[in-house]
Amino acid sequence: EMGDGRWEMGDGRWEMGDGRWEMGDGRWAMGDGRWEMGDERWAMGDGRWEMGDERWAMRDGRWEMGEKRGS
Repeated sequence: EMGDGRWEMGDGRWEMGDGRWEMGDGRWAMGDGRWEMGDERWAMGDGRWEMGDERWAMRDGRWEMGEKRGS
């Protein structure tokens, strides 16, 4: 489909209105610069990366491993 700015291919889906991309269980939301895939999460706005129960934060141009999620 192209009329409403939506595009689907297999199990990949792209919606132009809100800039969202989904593919399998991976999801990319362009508006807030977020990427999710399974249990990994990447948030670009605040430079944060989460994967399983690990959490990383970017501070002063360095990646630091923060506290474990749920602790």
